[in-house]
Amino acid sequence: MSRKITDSVTRKSREPPSWAEKSGHVDSERAISANKRCERLIRERHVIEEKISTTRHEQTSISKAARNPINEEKSLLAKIHDKELEIATILNVILQARYDKLNTQSHNYNSVRQKILEDELSALHSAEAKITVHEGEMKRCNNEIVKNTNHVALLNREYSRVSLVSILYMCITPHSTFAA
Repeated sequence: MSRKITDSVTRKSREPPSWAEKSGHVDSERAISANKRCERLIRERHVIEEKISTTRHEQTSISKAARNPINEEKSLLAKIHDKELEIATILNVILQARYDKLNTQSHNYNSVRQKILEDELSALHSAEAKITVHEGEMKRCNNEIVKNTNHVALLNREYSRVSLVSILYMCITPHSTFAA
C-alpha cells in the first residue's frame, strides 16, 4: 500500500499542475505553495510510515538475526524519503524556472508591442506634420485667390465705369465724328 502512495505522490509531484497548462502560465506562488504542500504531505507520510514500522516491530518479538533486515528497511526508507524530498525540491526549481521563462517572454512581447506603438506614433506625427504644412499652403493659396478675386472685381468695376463713360461720351459727342 505504501508503494502505491509513494508512486502516486511521486508521479503527481513530477507533473506540472493542470491549471498551469490550461491558463498558459505558471503562477509562482501557487506552484511553490503546491510544492510545499506536497513536501509536507510526504513528510507526514514518512512519519506515519515510521510509526507503523515501529509499532509493527514492537508488537512482535523478533530474534536478533531478524532485526538486521528491519534496520536495513529503515535505512532504505530513510534514503527513499531523502530522494523524494530532493525530487520535490528539484520540481520546485523547475517550476520557478518555467515561471521566470514565461515572465521573460511576456516582458519581451510587451517590449515588441511598445516598439510597434512607438513606430506607429512616429508615423502618425510625421503625417500630422505633413497635414499641417499642406493646410498652411492651402490657406496661402486661398488668400491669393481671395486677393485675385478682389483685384478682378476691382478691375471689372473700373471696366464698367470706363465703359459707361465711353458710352456717355459717345452719346454726348456728335455722330459726325464717327462718319469721318
